[in-house]
Amino acid sequence: MVTNVVTRAPQVTAGALRSLDDLSGGRAFVGLGAGDSALIGAGRSRVGVEGMRAGLVEIRRHWDGAGPAKRD
Repeated sequence: MVTNVVTRAPQVTAGALRSLDDLSGGRAFVGLGAGDSALIGAGRSRVGVEGMRAGLVEIRRHWDGAGPAKRD
């Protein structure tokens, strides 16, 4: 599965990965990107390294079943 951390909600990405992992017997792989080409095409700004990190943290939280992070 290849996706980005911006245009797809973290819980959707985590759920899709969980399903693929189950269906493949634990052999699912994911490629995550910043989504630059999708964002530029939509007239949005790039997210950079910190945006990638934040998206990955959210995906991991949902993957682990912890739910969304609490925001200040």
